[in-house]
Amino acid sequence: MSSNETAVSREIRETLKKLFPDLRFTRLQCGSVKVKGGFMHLSDPGWPDYIGYTPRGTFFGLEIKDPNGKTSKDRKELQH
Repeated sequence: MSSNETAVSREIRETLKKLFPDLRFTRLQCGSVKVKGGFMHLSDPGWPDYIGYTPRGTFFGLEIKDPNGKTSKDRKELQH
């Protein structure tokens, strides 16, 4: 398996699509990005990397970490 979070996330996404083609999910990005004329707000901190639902309507969230990944104390508090 890959060692950085982006590569781990890509592998998980590809595996989910292959094994569970009926799952509906999307990747969330948190924070803000600079756009023409200012900044665009993305998802609030604390949301999982992926959110989705099963064909029966069950919601799920997936938080991705590389093998050495750590969650900040502030984010841990938001996720509880």
